[in-house]
Amino acid sequence: MLCEKIIGSLNDGVTHAALAAQMGAYTVEEVPFAWFETHRRINRKTGENGTEVGIRLDDEAARRGIHDGDVLGVNVARCHVLVAHVESASAIVAEVAPGDVTAAARLAWTVGNTHTPLFAGDGEGSFLVPWSEPLKVALEQLPGVQVHERDVLLDSARQLSTGGGHGHGHAHAHGHVHGHGDAHAHEHGEDVPVPAEVAQ
Repeated sequence: MLCEKIIGSLNDGVTHAALAAQMGAYTVEEVPFAWFETHRRINRKTGENGTEVGIRLDDEAARRGIHDGDVLGVNVARCHVLVAHVESASAIVAEVAPGDVTAAARLAWTVGNTHTPLFAGDGEGSFLVPWSEPLKVALEQLPGVQVHERDVLLDSARQLSTGGGHGHGHAHAHGHVHGHGDAHAHEHGEDVPVPAEVAQ
């Protein structure tokens, strides 16, 4: 299957509703991505069930990046949806006190000086940086910055600089069925996008 644009996201109710209206119940196959692959214009991936996926994004889509939960392709005849899954990775969690603009500026400058992307963390004053031992040491020396290591989701949806939970309420267990009612075949061809109103 060829993916040339992001159709929508299972993290919003609009896309899920459109898919359910078009197909009834549908199955999800996750396509794994490392965080550093999400801005590549051209890529080739394999879904968890073996589906080969070719990715060819335009410049705008590549700048946006592939987000966790993005719908990459839809096979209406099979009631089958390919969804991006950004895998967790080791990261530096750097935290500053809310409102401490000076510490936040020092942190951002130090990270940016290494051309490493910076991501928003879970709360105000929390930032995520892909793991690097030298960068961790540098950040630990900054006044007002607390640093520790954790495996986290480095999702491009939360990326603050480029450097060099699912809201629709349906769990993403592997191979299970989404939506309501019985799955059914569709008279259209193999790979059909969902309606334009959910395309991004």
